[in-house]
Amino acid sequence: MALSAIERHVMTGLAVGVVFIALAHEMMELADVREAVRAQLLDDHYTVLGIQDSSSLQEIKTAYRRATSQFRAKPNADDERLRQARLASALEILTNSQTRTAYDQRRKLVHFVVMAMTCVAVLFPVCFIGWSVNSFLKGRGNTEASPDSFAGQVVQLCSKTEVAVHISIKRGSDSLGLRVNRLKSRGALELVEIAQGKAVDVHNKQIRQNFSDGSEPHVHWRVPELWEGDIITEVNGCATPDEMMRELGTKSDQTTLCVTRSMRRLLPHFTEVNLRRASVSEPWGAELRPSTDNSGTLELTSKVSGALATWNEANPSLQVRTGDRIIAVDRELGLDHLVAALKSKKECVLLVLRGVSATPRPLEANVVLHKREGQKLGIRIGAVLDSPVRGAIIDAGGSGLIVVKEIVPGYLVDEWNKRPGPKVMEGAVVVSINGKKQSSQFFTELSKPVINLCLRPPRGVVQPNEPREVAFRFAPRARSSYFPCHRRRSFAVKLRESVSALHYEFQVHVSRASARARGSSEKVGLVLDDNDLTVMDVKPGGLIDQHNGVLADSRHKVCNGDRIVSVNSASAVKQMIHVIKDEAVEDLAFSFSRPASMTSLGVWEIEVEKRADEGWGMELNEHPSGLGLTIGNITEGLALDRWNRASKWVQPGDVIVGCEPDVGVAPMLQRLRTAQRVRFTILRWFGDPSCVRFEVILMRRAKSEFLGIKLEPSGNKTILSEVMAGGLLEQYNRAASIPAAAGDEVEEVNGETDPSRFGQCSQASRVVLRLVRRTLVDTPSARDIPDLRVTQHQGSPDLKREILADEAVTAPTTSSETPELPLEPTRPGVDDADDWDFMKDDLNVLPEAVVANDADGWDFNMDGDRVEVTHAHEDPGEPDGWDFNLQDPDPVIPDTATAQCAVPAAPSPSPSPSVARDNLLLRAEVEQLKASVALAKKDSSAISQELADLRVENERLQAKLAQSTVQDALRAEVLELRDQKRHLQDATARLRTEKDGLVAASSRLVSENRELRQRMRRRPSGDDVTSGLQPLADGIMQLRELASSLDQILAGEIDAASHVDSDTLADRPR
Repeated sequence: MALSAIERHVMTGLAVGVVFIALAHEMMELADVREAVRAQLLDDHYTVLGIQDSSSLQEIKTAYRRATSQFRAKPNADDERLRQARLASALEILTNSQTRTAYDQRRKLVHFVVMAMTCVAVLFPVCFIGWSVNSFLKGRGNTEASPDSFAGQVVQLCSKTEVAVHISIKRGSDSLGLRVNRLKSRGALELVEIAQGKAVDVHNKQIRQNFSDGSEPHVHWRVPELWEGDIITEVNGCATPDEMMRELGTKSDQTTLCVTRSMRRLLPHFTEVNLRRASVSEPWGAELRPSTDNSGTLELTSKVSGALATWNEANPSLQVRTGDRIIAVDRELGLDHLVAALKSKKECVLLVLRGVSATPRPLEANVVLHKREGQKLGIRIGAVLDSPVRGAIIDAGGSGLIVVKEIVPGYLVDEWNKRPGPKVMEGAVVVSINGKKQSSQFFTELSKPVINLCLRPPRGVVQPNEPREVAFRFAPRARSSYFPCHRRRSFAVKLRESVSALHYEFQVHVSRASARARGSSEKVGLVLDDNDLTVMDVKPGGLIDQHNGVLADSRHKVCNGDRIVSVNSASAVKQMIHVIKDEAVEDLAFSFSRPASMTSLGVWEIEVEKRADEGWGMELNEHPSGLGLTIGNITEGLALDRWNRASKWVQPGDVIVGCEPDVGVAPMLQRLRTAQRVRFTILRWFGDPSCVRFEVILMRRAKSEFLGIKLEPSGNKTILSEVMAGGLLEQYNRAASIPAAAGDEVEEVNGETDPSRFGQCSQASRVVLRLVRRTLVDTPSARDIPDLRVTQHQGSPDLKREILADEAVTAPTTSSETPELPLEPTRPGVDDADDWDFMKDDLNVLPEAVVANDADGWDFNMDGDRVEVTHAHEDPGEPDGWDFNLQDPDPVIPDTATAQCAVPAAPSPSPSPSVARDNLLLRAEVEQLKASVALAKKDSSAISQELADLRVENERLQAKLAQSTVQDALRAEVLELRDQKRHLQDATARLRTEKDGLVAASSRLVSENRELRQRMRRRPSGDDVTSGLQPLADGIMQLRELASSLDQILAGEIDAASHVDSDTLADRPR
């Protein structure tokens, strides 16, 4: 999990504090270090005498006498002599003015050098600590790609990208309702706020109703609306701020604005487009021009055709449209390269950019996978901008994120996705693997037998926020950014958080004695997490596995992800582990807790009203999680029992998780005490009230036709409140087996589950409504509801569900009683064990959803026994709901629309639209396969070329290695000869030293001989003296001979050494 902004700030503060403490400690030690280093480099005479450097001559002498008098009492003679020598040297230098001046200059220089060296030595570890902490924090919180990488360069281009939009607003007599600020740096106006109900707000609502037919998966940045943050560069042809302000204040029937939108205020949406053409002369199918924002990109300025049109037909969710930017061709950037590549290549991969508005980040979820020996994960991960890029929305600073690129069918991850609970989806962000958040460690962690994936699902894309009323609020951005508690949360958000935090608890009893009697294993057979005793794996043959094998109901089978809450009344982790390991304990009573995301649960709403003199008629107990109220008993004759007689929706064991608008035990109890009418949100584990799901297909064949339905938001659902006369829905009800009625819940409109987009989707020429009926409506044809059958088309084995307006199906009336509906929600006409699968020729019956509509991105409705929990939506502003009885002035009828309507069409000899659609898709797939084969051949040739280059490089490296080996041998020989030369020089130095000694001795003897001769001259008549001097003269002669021989030896050795050095240098290869 990446660190939040507050956590990063706290850790940064702690790191800065640690660095400052270390710096203060080192500064305290700086004086001692300085004195120690200075004492090694310079003997400070002032310190020896204990005086200041400004002391006078008299003070120096006085300090010397004081020091010598105190030091004579020391017992150590060596220390005394050393100290006396230092004192004498200090006195001699400091008492002389010239020597003192020179000493002071040298002393200052040494002090400066010592201080500089000490500061460097102290600051180096401090800077290293700070750099290490900064690198750690950046590694934990930063997911930005390197600026030199392809992703980093793409992000830099996005920061420069802007788009210009021309908007015409019909204002009439009403004011625009804008608040703008002047931008002096750009000479433009910034749109700060839009007032509700004014001309701009009315214009935006009309554009949202008419601009899209419901097929667009997101809001394109070129939509002709005004958004907060837009930069107004021109108003009615005026470009200066004063003129634009004057034009905005002038009342006119129509105002034309030119606004600029920067990518910095939007989210970048990237798509890779694989194109192929027959020849270089064939156009790609679109007009391109260089962008005017100096970003080095190409802008699509016309409708697409040719290769681009083929791509759009084959990939409806990744269509290229006018206003998109081409920022790279074959992962190469630069305007010149883009133009050259598009002109010269027959096959290329375009990286297309557009700006979108998206939902907040979904919540993270954990997936624990266990690999057995030889089993493969079947998942491929990579950087978000690595190929393939299929509609990736990148957050700010997220260009270096690792996402799921592909899930291979038939392997471990694909099997996991078939289970209830969180799913691993393509495009999900990999936050961590086994707790490791560094992307360099992901591939190592994926090879381990147990893998804990922390994923963030891909983001869905929605319309921009509705304009809010102009009101003064003190620092709203600062309050919402730094004080999260000030953010308002809707009832739906609080309810969803409360439901996701609930846990289903169940009991499991196993006995070692029974297993021993059966001859089975007595081991529990669970692999548990040591921290919270979460089940990581259930081993085959253990007590828990035997328990699971006996149960037919899967809801009480122990599975991965369950957590042990208690064992035999022990609730502490260490105590539970001790009880499980104790073989003396025969009977084990486990209490397991399972998250709501891993269970099949139903959530619905009821509205109950009580009389003033009675209670609600139900016994309530607090749920173990503390987030809801469990219904114990229902008292007959009171409010809930009266409401329950007709519907039988509520039963003991259900959990009340909300009393709109309150969530939580204490607020709900308070509302139940004071209110007379309450809307309850009920949760039931592994089921919900009996319901019927069916679809209504409405086709517009003329502009004058309208749907004739009215929708109203109700809590976290959307209710069909009225069926209007003369509309398409009323015509459908006349012949339908299950007519739509007021009170039905609307789950989807044209595959879209976001209620805020229902009005936009309903503008299409073909509208598919998916309705849910949780109670029987009082209509003539609803008393007996037949099953929706699955018909097989002739000539095709594929199954396709059809509910046509011209069918007249007679409901069986064999019984007057209402048939009992199953407690588990099922899809009509499809067996529970079968998957709800739409074939290719059913694409026109129900469009495939192209974005994740759930706020958290996870699909909790994969199995037939799951109930989809719809999310709350904002009130569109009309108290009576959305009114679709307005005639569409110019409905958009797509070419591929299916002719399913109230009146059957005449047979035509031409192929059906579904067959033509299939042929088109098959041709697109063939073209894609050909392109893939060409790319594979191109990659193969590139790999062969790289292999040849590697071989040449290998030979070059081997030659260099051999050459380096010879050079290393020569270097070793030179080093050895230099060592020999050094030894000879040392021996020569020693001989010279001995020679100097002998010369000194000879000189001494000569002087003594001279003295003796002088004495002999004074006493010429002494034979005994002459006889005594004779041995001395002989010794002197011997010494002279020895000195001459030493001179000869030294001269010969020096010549030999110089000869050896010169030979060595001559033999060395150049």
